[in-house]
Formats: sequence, structure tokens, C-alpha cells
Amino acid sequence: MAISINTSPLRGPVCYHPFRLQPGILYLLGDDRRLLCATFATEREEREILLRYRERVSGGIAPALAFLESYFSKKSSKAPELDLSAYTEGEVRIYHELQKVPFGRTVTYGGLAERAGVKNGARFAGNTMAKNSFPIFIPCHRVIKSGGIIGNYTGGVHIKEFLLRHEGALK
Repeated sequence: MAISINTSPLRGPVCYHPFRLQPGILYLLGDDRRLLCATFATEREEREILLRYRERVSGGIAPALAFLESYFSKKSSKAPELDLSAYTEGEVRIYHELQKVPFGRTVTYGGLAERAGVKNGARFAGNTMAKNSFPIFIPCHRVIKSGGIIGNYTGGVHIKEFLLRHEGALK
């Protein structure tokens, strides 16, 4: 699977920066103006990133790094503004509602859909989480199945568990 980034319109070259976590690497890709995506890359995607882009902290990556450093220091910080123009109106509503879920708290897929005004939308919320190009910034790790079951995560369940433990939502 190729890395999917919103490339229109770009401001300067696309660069990457690896943000190392205990369970894996979150690759941040950005241009001079904005963060284009963040991904826990597969080996194939990692090769694509390393071959295709230059490692540099661009203007779009710098605010994302500052947010991550605050997040992992358990300091309150607002996520950088994200370009969500590639998503549908319903997906954007889901993402905006999810960003309101506080650090250390979780919400079910159905509960998130209800908050966003999507009736019987647990599946829609789940599919929207799978499309999230900004994990941690749009905290899809905070969305769980009903009954307290962790559920899936783009970077792998081990990363979701790591993030929930970091936030104190999982013992």
C-alpha cells in the first residue's frame, strides 16, 4: 500500500521526520506549510518514505513535533491545524468530535458516531478511524468497541495499547 497524502497544493518539497516511540516509529510527512500525514509505516511504506522524501523538519512538521513532545510529556497542547479537505463532511464531523475526547478518556465507536450526529453509525465511525491520516493528532486510539474491547488500530493493537497506557486509560 502506498502512502496516501494530500498533495494539492504543495508548498515546497515533501519532507519526513521519524518520531521514535517505544513500540515503533511514527513518520511525519509535511511540506513547508502543513503536516500532510503521520503514519506508523509498514516496512514497504517505510522504504517508500526513505527513497522518495528527504529527512528534514519542515515548517509543516515543526508544530507537529512540538505537539508530540508535549503529548508524551503529558502536557496539555492543542494539535496543529490539520488539512481535512480529503475527507467527507461526515468524516470531518467524526474527527472533530473525537478531538474533543480528553487525554486519558475513551469513547465507543457508536458513542462517537452519536456525538457527531450519525445515527447507528458505529461502522461508519470505525471506517473513518481506518482512514485517519493523522494518528495521535486525531486520537483514534481513544475509540474502543462497546464492552471495553480495545479494537483495531492502523499501527497495530500494540501501539494502541501503548498510547492508552501512556494516557492512563488502560492499566
